Amino acid sequence: MPKRSDKKPRWTRKPEYREEDLITAALDIFSKHGYRNSSLVDVAKKAGVTKGVIYYYFRDKEHLLIKALTRALKSAKAVEIGLDLSGLSGKEKLRQALTTGWARWNSPGFADLYRLFVGEIAQSHPALYRKWLNNGPIRTSHALAAIIREGQATGEFNPDLDPVLSGRFILSSLTSQAVIQPLASKRGTAYCSKDQLLETALDLFLRSLAPAAGEAG
Repeated sequence: MPKRSDKKPRWTRKPEYREEDLITAALDIFSKHGYRNSSLVDVAKKAGVTKGVIYYYFRDKEHLLIKALTRALKSAKAVEIGLDLSGLSGKEKLRQALTTGWARWNSPGFADLYRLFVGEIAQSHPALYRKWLNNGPIRTSHALAAIIREGQATGEFNPDLDPVLSGRFILSSLTSQAVIQPLASKRGTAYCSKDQLLETALDLFLRSLAPAAGEAG
């Protein structure tokens, strides 16, 4: 009886909040265990409800997946839109953009969600994967390319470098580290700190983007 009373208040909330709880639970389960390896029973247990409650809000498992991933994409996009880089130099813009991105790429659940998209959704739901690719990695690499292009125009960055390819390499190297680092850690001890990784990466990027000797000024 006490256990039942503990769960009851959660489901006296408004219907729209119940749907959000289910989406949050689904995103966590699908990301950690994979879409194919997860069931609606797993999601229901995570949310603290019965499987029947899920069918009240969603047609089936795939409908729940699409809703969950769509919300994840909107959340990531909202974070990027909120980044203000006005009044900064090219180097400052790049540093702030990557520092903000690094925090997001190391946030709880990012690595699991990244692996879900790349390892499974790319094959099972190509339309969703393309949406993630366009609104996530491609959109971010283009934003980095724009910063590099501005820096080239002001003489801060090497004008001979391709800004689009440079943006892609910078993004892929940092996101891959964010995804690999948790897996590479042993017994809770990381190979190096996240701050060390970021500072080393920023130093490498800024040095490689700098004008060649004799070109500055």
